[in-house]
Amino acid sequence: MRLILIGLLILTSTALLYASDQSNPPLHDSIKVLIADDDPGTRIRGYLYVIDEHFYSNGELAEKYILEALEIADEYEIWQHQINLNVNLGVINSDRNRFNEARESFMKALKIAEDQKDSTYLASIYGNIGNIEMYEAKYEDAINYFIKTYEIFESQENKIGAAKVLGALGNLNLMLSDIEKAISYYEKSYVQFKELGNGMEMATSLMNLGICYSNQEDYIKAEKNYQLAYESFMASGNKKRAAQCLANRAIVFQRLKKYDEAFAFSKHAHDLFEELGDSLEMASCLKDIGVTRFEQGNYDNAILNYKLSYQILKDNSKYISLETLLEQMIIAYDSLRDYKKAYEFSNHLMVLMDSIYNIETRSKIMELQTKFDVNQKEREIQIQNLLIEKQNQDVEKYKRVRWLLMALMATLILSGVLFFNRIKLKQKNKEEHLKRKNLEIEQQLLRSQMNPHFIFNSLNSIQGFISSNDTYQAEKYLSKFATLVRSIMENSRKSKVTLREDLEILTLYIELESMRFNEKFDIQFNLAEEIDDSMIMIPPLMFQPFVENSIKHGLTGLSGRKGSIKITFEEEEDILVCSIKDNGIGRKKAEKMKDSGDGHISLGLKVTSERLKLLGQKFKRLTSIQIIDLYNEVKEPAGTQVVIRIPV
Repeated sequence: MRLILIGLLILTSTALLYASDQSNPPLHDSIKVLIADDDPGTRIRGYLYVIDEHFYSNGELAEKYILEALEIADEYEIWQHQINLNVNLGVINSDRNRFNEARESFMKALKIAEDQKDSTYLASIYGNIGNIEMYEAKYEDAINYFIKTYEIFESQENKIGAAKVLGALGNLNLMLSDIEKAISYYEKSYVQFKELGNGMEMATSLMNLGICYSNQEDYIKAEKNYQLAYESFMASGNKKRAAQCLANRAIVFQRLKKYDEAFAFSKHAHDLFEELGDSLEMASCLKDIGVTRFEQGNYDNAILNYKLSYQILKDNSKYISLETLLEQMIIAYDSLRDYKKAYEFSNHLMVLMDSIYNIETRSKIMELQTKFDVNQKEREIQIQNLLIEKQNQDVEKYKRVRWLLMALMATLILSGVLFFNRIKLKQKNKEEHLKRKNLEIEQQLLRSQMNPHFIFNSLNSIQGFISSNDTYQAEKYLSKFATLVRSIMENSRKSKVTLREDLEILTLYIELESMRFNEKFDIQFNLAEEIDDSMIMIPPLMFQPFVENSIKHGLTGLSGRKGSIKITFEEEEDILVCSIKDNGIGRKKAEKMKDSGDGHISLGLKVTSERLKLLGQKFKRLTSIQIIDLYNEVKEPAGTQVVIRIPV
């Protein structure tokens, strides 16, 4: 979970520094002159140069200068600088997980911008507020803010801002576990940043893509992206982002069970965060080190690192970070058979889950503690008075202890039930995952049967053609066949292809058969207007066996008229309906000819039927193959129609 959150924070820094041109900042002495100037605007510009220099490399120092500059802007009511500085202060607080303070700064900037009726700054403010809403799982509010941001950037033709919104939408989809959409947005933002030559944001997009690939368990791609992003961040002096890359790489090596490398990357990241004074990120690294040591079987060292992390996170972190740490600590103590500690932290975890209650009671506890300190002497007097009535106290104490024990037993029972239900739910999810995996494996096995069958039939066709035709036609046939084989081999590695790709292969196959049978039949394709064949995905070679059957058993025995095959496609409520209609000799006559022949049973039709059955199981939708005998006006066989229904 931490792997995702690190990535989400990377693209949240959407603040725009509205200072003057900073490509060539003045010398340090010149900045001192600006800051000491009598004109407040000049002094603030001097601060902005210093802020820009330290914004990514030393957030604490940048915050100090922002607050000093903001004090000047507030005193002289220079509203443009008030907005700019509040936005940058909000970004620094957001980047350090201080979301309440960040929201307060962004809202101050928003109010000033609205009071001044100036839309120049609104996009940056909306985008940053959207990031906070997203982090706090208020996804609907987040997307509304992102839409507002994007519309303003588009109207301003601000390409950098628009590209950042694409990255923010990638973050949102990553939090919603829609990895494919997240990858799409990150790739678009990367391309735009590359066109603009923005190396820092390119590195951000690379790291976010690495997070997506890691979640897809494509660790080679993930590691490559993290390495490129790390080098770019280090080159630009952004040590925090570089350290986050290292922390992500550590998690990749954990999952690859390369624990020595994982420890090295976590330790390197921890040292960089320590240098930057970022205690929350240090705590996350300590937790990761604990996980690595736990996987190596060093439970004592794992717990030591967990405790160090806990001391930091328990008072400062967002709940999701602390929740993950507590889960790891419970597992570690359970492995050491220290069930008392495991139960203790289980209770911490249960209390933490009720976040609203936790926040409300914290302030009440502090208030009660203050009252306790103020009235300590009065309470001591009360205790002396109560000692006189000791006997009554003992009775009341016995009652309280009895009720406390009953409450503790109830808590233990409830904790056990919740823990058992959680394990049962995880097991159920694991079984469902295995079932889906088995269905995919069965589909792959069936495809491996289908492709050799198709190539075998094609080789029979080419053998017959070469033996009975001239060299020119043979070469033409071989060229088409080579293209066909290459397309089949490429698609054999895919579980799905577009309808357009499948029809291209089918068309090529029909052309080869038409050449072999001396143009004995015509073919016609009809696609309904609502069908976009570039968007519909289907298993490869789904219709070819039926077309092959029409040619082999329906048209080759035809005499007295030219054969024809009409293939139509329609869509009915996410079901692709394919109709293959020929004017051949019909099934009954074809069966008689087959009985007198070699008795071969089409493996392609059998495999395709099994593939359709598995598709129906996977999508929990009805699939079917309907075969219709066609007759003319005098009830004589006039061909066959096959209707296939496939969920898409």
